[in-house]
Amino acid sequence: MKKILLSSLAVFIVLLSHAQQSQQAQQSQIKKGTVFIGGSIGFSKQTPSNDNPNNYYQKVTNVNLFPSIGWAIKDNLVFGVMLGYGYQKSSQSPVDTLYSKNQTYSAGVFLRKYKYLGSGFSLFGQGNLFYTYGKTSNYNGSQFYQTYSSYNVGLNFNPGVAYRINSHWQIETIFPNLGYINYGHQRLSNGLLPPSSDLPSASNTFNIGSSLSGIYQFSVGVQYII
Repeated sequence: MKKILLSSLAVFIVLLSHAQQSQQAQQSQIKKGTVFIGGSIGFSKQTPSNDNPNNYYQKVTNVNLFPSIGWAIKDNLVFGVMLGYGYQKSSQSPVDTLYSKNQTYSAGVFLRKYKYLGSGFSLFGQGNLFYTYGKTSNYNGSQFYQTYSSYNVGLNFNPGVAYRINSHWQIETIFPNLGYINYGHQRLSNGLLPPSSDLPSASNTFNIGSSLSGIYQFSVGVQYII
């Protein structure tokens, strides 16, 4: 009798564990018609150590904000729309009058494919089609400045990892710049402060490549699932 009870208890535990895993797997699958509302925020700051306060070194601050909305057009396949804003400042220290500021604005669409791994985790691959406008200003003390304005149109591919917290919340991280194709146009203006001359020039670029240079940047996204 004791053996029967122990055997029954073991079978019950196995079935319960399997049911919980099946329920978790069911929650982690992206069903057709599911709506995602969310985005990501990224922040990084680089301040190299320098024992000599009289030496110059560079400080870099990056802030990125990318809201998005997506719809599951098939199981585990999401189409969406995204917006973006980025800010970067690079300055020479200890004299903070030598600096560069960059702001970017972007819009685009994406297609994301999920692959469920188990225990709430999923891998995904995301392709983006985007347009970005940016402006960069470089200041050299109080005498000289340069202003760049540019736009880029391109495609890129980014893999990532997602974790489903519950049926409505998911967190994720993404690895940038794995593969990209883009066309860019840039216009440069040189002058003095206050401006006494303006010498505009323009250039066009076309790039195809792959890079992991942004892998060190910490970026986390949150999705609310309807």
